[in-house]
Amino acid sequence: MPRSLSEYQRKRDFSKTPEPKGTPEPSGQNRFVVQKHWATRLHYDFRLEMDGVLVSWAIPKGPTLNPAEKRLAAHVEDHPVSYYDFEGTIPKGEYGGGTVMIWDWGTFELEESTPAESLRRGEVKFRLKGVRLCGRYALVRTRSEKDWLLIKKKDECADPQFNIETFTTSVKTGRTKEEIEQGKDAVWSSRREEGEGGLINLANAEKGPMPRTLEPMKAQLIDKPFDDDRWLFEVKWDGIRLVSFIDDGKVRLQTRAGRTVDDEYPQLQAISHLVSARQAILDGEIVAFDEEGRPSFQLLQNRGKEAHPMQYVVFDIVYFDGQRLFKVPLEDRKRLLRDVVRDAGLLKYSDHVLGQGTDFFKAAQQKRLEGIVAKLRDSPYLPGVRSSAWLKIKAVLQQEVVIGGFTAPRASRKYFGSLLVGVYEDGKLAYTGHVGGGFDERSLAEVYKLMKPLIIKASPFSGPPPRANEKPTWVKPKLVAEVKFAEWTRDGVMRQPVFLGLRNDVDPREVRREQPKDARRTDPIDGQESPADGRLEDREGAGQTVLDDHHDAAEQPRARAGRPTGHTPQPGGRQDREAVWHQDPRRDRLGAQCTGGDQAGGGLGNWRTRRPPHQPRQAAVSRRPLLEA
Repeated sequence: MPRSLSEYQRKRDFSKTPEPKGTPEPSGQNRFVVQKHWATRLHYDFRLEMDGVLVSWAIPKGPTLNPAEKRLAAHVEDHPVSYYDFEGTIPKGEYGGGTVMIWDWGTFELEESTPAESLRRGEVKFRLKGVRLCGRYALVRTRSEKDWLLIKKKDECADPQFNIETFTTSVKTGRTKEEIEQGKDAVWSSRREEGEGGLINLANAEKGPMPRTLEPMKAQLIDKPFDDDRWLFEVKWDGIRLVSFIDDGKVRLQTRAGRTVDDEYPQLQAISHLVSARQAILDGEIVAFDEEGRPSFQLLQNRGKEAHPMQYVVFDIVYFDGQRLFKVPLEDRKRLLRDVVRDAGLLKYSDHVLGQGTDFFKAAQQKRLEGIVAKLRDSPYLPGVRSSAWLKIKAVLQQEVVIGGFTAPRASRKYFGSLLVGVYEDGKLAYTGHVGGGFDERSLAEVYKLMKPLIIKASPFSGPPPRANEKPTWVKPKLVAEVKFAEWTRDGVMRQPVFLGLRNDVDPREVRREQPKDARRTDPIDGQESPADGRLEDREGAGQTVLDDHHDAAEQPRARAGRPTGHTPQPGGRQDREAVWHQDPRRDRLGAQCTGGDQAGGGLGNWRTRRPPHQPRQAAVSRRPLLEA
């Protein structure tokens, strides 16, 4: 029996309400929407597109990612499919009078049965793919036709710390409740002069002192790239993560383990003159480049010994002149970052492409880069959290490992033969292989010098001592190395590992085996609190284009006059407010940004998209091919 909108239409006077009248439509998109509704009582309207209508439930406390919390859901009248993107204010005195905000939206997949059969049976099982919600859910009827429960299943998206009050803006427009009521697009601000573009939404910024320390947000590893307009894609820089604290001309540098390293990178004191802010916290990586302009972690280990171009590549900003930006959407943080950072030989903005992760990854593979990072465009910054709102896809298998011993050298080799390494599993050091390749005489001597004071009698590895070709010498598990390798064996051992360098920015106890998750089952978890407890300390109280524009790493610093900004034009500007591809006439191939710019040649082409923040995340973006011949 076809579903009807008669009850929906009977309750409303469409000469007074801005809501759509609508008619049943052919179904097929499997969309869902959650609308936060300030009616007589605040509630969240949860709607699934089924059989040509939006089948709807009113949830007083709203949906959750916490499997321990079941939500009461009252089955209400079906709504038209055109209600999917309705956001506005229903006049007082009309049915449902109050403000409606699109709190989340996306698509869903039924796990069994048909929509009609699921509803008749009173059990609808589905998987959500939204901006804020993801994973497996069930709607279960209880006492009557109207009484249901929304239940979150235990899966990769489950989050016991989920707090719905964290999210106070629309996923469609970025507006708050007050801005929707006032009919405003949002509160937009920019440091750029009028006419230069750069709409930046800082509505979620919070005033406060600059934190003294910050544990960076981390990305989860997945097995393959994907295409999705809700995501942006950056180069995964093969460097050392550094957070920079800029305060009245002084720069303090902190590794991801919290160690201050100002003395190790004295040249970075100059970045304060390249950032248009009195106070700022930038997140990025210090990167060294080889002769082809390709990032090289091994060369980074030789800084001060050999001359190699180095840059501080920044991809995020979390504090700006009295404003904390943790809750500002990533895309707007990056717009601000691009405005305040002046590209030079020493400092570089990490650009990105929108939606086209698969082609971007192929370009990274062709240029033999480490990989790419996918980031949800709406994601907040979660200090210290390894969030699935940020995902990394590696073109080359690399792993951090803890050194637990070494073997005696053979033939003409000096100092040691190979390193015995492992990762922590359940608090114990598990053996993952021996590393003999990738060393030269200097690195052999340096690593041996660091290991010698750490020698102990017993193996630090759990279980029987690992077998080695030569007699092993054990060391305290205090040193961390980066290695690349061919694959994991069934026994959990790395095949053909090669030493890349030591990681003094990593706490050995945090080293875990990186196993990629299935990209098809990895959805954004947007519900952690930010900032995370203990990850943030206050001062008071304790492209292609992407690579193309990125750096001429092997060249001397030079000006980039006339470079296209890629910003959304200001209202009334020469371009309409729509997604636009910008092509840099100096380039015609994908990827120079990640491979050192002009001198390296080729790379990840020079294409950019910019979507006006007021448009839906699902809006179609016109594209040109990312890869060029």
